[in-house]
Amino acid sequence: MLIILGIICIISSLIFKICPPKKNPMFGYKSILSMKNQDTWSESLKYSANTLIILGLILIPLQLIISKFDISYEYEYERILVVVCFAIVIIINELNLRKIFNSDGSRK
Repeated sequence: MLIILGIICIISSLIFKICPPKKNPMFGYKSILSMKNQDTWSESLKYSANTLIILGLILIPLQLIISKFDISYEYEYERILVVVCFAIVIIINELNLRKIFNSDGSRK
């Protein structure tokens, strides 16, 4: 499962890097700050694409490591790891946005 999720993270990130969508309610990294204007939207997509590529590159070998151990609750561990990893990605992205932008969406 983690291998597939890692590949999906990498492919979707590359798509967002190659042809990023305009600000919209459907696709991309959405948070209160990232939706303020086109500048915050573009920065959040660029940064989140990079962090999702890193996440994908972490999840693939992580699956190989987990599968080496005989863990009877493997899927529960995978679910916990996925939630923790995505929470870390969200926190990192929000910290980056707050470092660059004010709360109204203007650059610092």
